[in-house]
Amino acid sequence: MKSLMRMARVLIVVGGCAVTLSPAAAYPPPPPIRVGATLLRGLAGKCLDVEGANPANGARIILHACHGRANQRWTYLPDGQLVGLAGKCLDVPAFSTRDGTRVELWDCNGGANQRWSFRDGMLVGLGGKCLDVQAESSADGTPVILYRCHGRANQRWAL
Repeated sequence: MKSLMRMARVLIVVGGCAVTLSPAAAYPPPPPIRVGATLLRGLAGKCLDVEGANPANGARIILHACHGRANQRWTYLPDGQLVGLAGKCLDVPAFSTRDGTRVELWDCNGGANQRWSFRDGMLVGLGGKCLDVQAESSADGTPVILYRCHGRANQRWAL
């Protein structure tokens, strides 16, 4: 029986091409792990937060003690968008690369100003600038800004 199992093959036709697979290859690998809605923790273990749970375009993004409600839940998509409250994205207004630009919540549009990549624990966005807690303050309500990457604690984020 085992020898028959080893010899079994599966024929798959894809786009007019026939592909023969062994039994082990006949089952696709599990899909890659995608990050679902989760907290994004930063300085002092506090969370990336949509201030006042305001779903409007332009709502401020701040650092706040973690409570886990909808205004602190983010989904990191494979294309680099961070989707938060009301299905809106973490956005750099007007495609600014100026240090100190406050990030905001905005309708997702797939633009470069809404794409982020994780590099060495930092979230890097437009112009190679990092998501940064202003003035390295861990006080609730501190604005989150775009700033040149330096790697200190106020630019470190974890899902």
